[in-house]
Amino acid sequence: MSESPLTTGAEIAHLCTTFKKQVAEEISSIRQQAPFLRAHESRLDSIEQILYGMDHFLKEQRNLCTPIGRLTDEIILEILHYCMGRRTAHEGEERLALPSAIFLCKRWRELAIGARSLWSHLVLPSAPELFRLFRDRSGALPVSLYLTNRGLPKVHEMDFIGDPFCQLAPRVSHLEIRWATIDGENPPLSQFLTDHIRQKEFTYLKTLDIRDEHRGRTQSFSLNTPALQILRFSGIKFRIPQAQSENMVELQYRCPGLGPRGILELLSGFPRLERCSIEDYKPLPRQGGSDFPQVSLTQLQSISIKSLYVAQMRDIVSHLQTPSSATIDLGTYEDYLFEMEPENFIGSLLFSFDELRILERQHIYFALTSECGRSLKLEHEMEIEHKEGQYDCIWLSAMAAHPSSVSRIALDVPKLPALRELVKVLQAWNLMTHISIRTEAADLERLFTALEENPVILCPLLKSLDCRGARFSGPRMTRFLEFRRDRGVALRELKFTKGFSEPPLGDISLLVGHVIVADPPQPDQDGSVQYHS
Repeated sequence: MSESPLTTGAEIAHLCTTFKKQVAEEISSIRQQAPFLRAHESRLDSIEQILYGMDHFLKEQRNLCTPIGRLTDEIILEILHYCMGRRTAHEGEERLALPSAIFLCKRWRELAIGARSLWSHLVLPSAPELFRLFRDRSGALPVSLYLTNRGLPKVHEMDFIGDPFCQLAPRVSHLEIRWATIDGENPPLSQFLTDHIRQKEFTYLKTLDIRDEHRGRTQSFSLNTPALQILRFSGIKFRIPQAQSENMVELQYRCPGLGPRGILELLSGFPRLERCSIEDYKPLPRQGGSDFPQVSLTQLQSISIKSLYVAQMRDIVSHLQTPSSATIDLGTYEDYLFEMEPENFIGSLLFSFDELRILERQHIYFALTSECGRSLKLEHEMEIEHKEGQYDCIWLSAMAAHPSSVSRIALDVPKLPALRELVKVLQAWNLMTHISIRTEAADLERLFTALEENPVILCPLLKSLDCRGARFSGPRMTRFLEFRRDRGVALRELKFTKGFSEPPLGDISLLVGHVIVADPPQPDQDGSVQYHS
C-alpha cells in the first residue's frame, strides 16, 4: 500500500523535530563550555554550514518540481545551443558573449560547461580571457571561426587576432573572414595571412567564406586546405585565394571584371564541382580572341552565372561541358556593344532541348528543359531607355533560324511578331505538339491565322493548345478549331480561362477531343498571375 502525502509529511515533520532537538543539544553543550568558546567555533561553523546546505538542498528539490526543472538534459542543451548562437554585434560584426541562460542555475551551468559543442564557435577579435574560455572548453573539437579586422584595440595590432588564429588553424572546420579598409592603415588580407599563417595546414577546414573589402593594392594568396569542400569569395579577382581542389564540391564567387576567360579559367581549377554560383557584377568589355579553354565539369548538378553581356555568356556556355541532368541559371545585360540579342543566344541552344518558355515583363525570362532533366534559364535585363520600341515583341525569327528539337513552347508576352514572320517561325518549328500562349486578343488571333496557312498545314503534329489567361473571341476560336478538324489535324486538348471568351464560346465538343475550363487564378503576393503549368 502506497503512503499518502499526509503520512509522508508527518514523517518529514518528525525528522525535522529530531534534527532540531539534536542541534539544540549540541548548542547547549557548547554553551556549557563558554570559557572555551573560541575552541568550539569550528563546531558552530560546521552546524551553520549544515543548516545552510539543507536550505539550499530544499530549494533545489523544489526547483525540480517546476516546469523548467522538469526539462531533460537534452532539451536544456538544445536551448543553450540556440542561446550560444546569438551573438552581440558591434558595427554589424559578430562578437563572443556568454548568454544569461548559462547562469540560470547550477544544473544549467554544469551542463553548459560539460558540453564542448556549445563552445565550438569562436570570434576574433575577442577579449583574451573570453577567447581562451571558449577555446579550452571546446576541447579538441573542430571549431567554426569568425575573423574580422574590425574592432581591434589599435589598427596596427594584428597580433591580437593573428596569434590566436594561428593556434586554432589546425582545428578550424568553418572559417568566415570579413576584411575591410579601416582608416587606410590596416594591411590587406593576403599580407595578414602570409605573416601569421604562412603554410600552416587547415587540417579540418571544409568551408571557407571570405569577403574582402580592402581597397588597397594586394595579391592573391594560397592556403593549405586539403579537406576544403565549399569556397565562397566576394572581392576583387586578383585576391582570389588559391586552395586545393581535390574535394571541392561547391563554389560561390562574386567578383567584378572576371569576364568569360576569367570564369572559364576559374572553373577549370575545380573539375569535381557539383554546385557553383558566379556573379560578375561589373562586366568588362569583351575580351579579344577566341582561344578560351574548354572546361568539363562531369559531376556538376547546378551552376549559376550572372551577370554578363549576351555575347560573353555565349562564349562561356559554348566552352563549358556539363552533364545532361545539370541545371543552368544565367543572367545577362543588354548587349548593344556586341550586337547579339538573347534570342540569338537561346536559339543556338534549342537543338539540345524539348521545351521553350518565354516570359516578358520588366525583364525577359527564357527557360529551356529536356526530358532527361536538363534545364537552362536565362534572365535578360533590358536597359530602361531601350525597353520601349526595340522589344515591341520577342524576336522569334532569330531563334527559329537555328536547328531545333523543341516540341513544346509556352509564350507569356504582350505581343507576337507580324503575321509574315510568325508564319516563318511556325514553318521552322514544325515539330510542335503543344503551344501555351498568353497575349493580347489581337495577337492570339494572329497566331490562329498563321496556323491556318494554306496549302501546307503548319504544325501538323499540334495536339494541345493552352490559352489560359488570354482573352479571345469565341467565334474566332470556333473557326480555328473547325479549320484544324477539316484538315485532319484536329486538336486533342484545349485549355482556356472561364469568362475570358468574348463573345462566349459555343459548343465545341465535336471540334476538339478534350476541353478544360479553368477558374481565373488568384494573384500571387507580388501581384503576378501564373497560368502555365
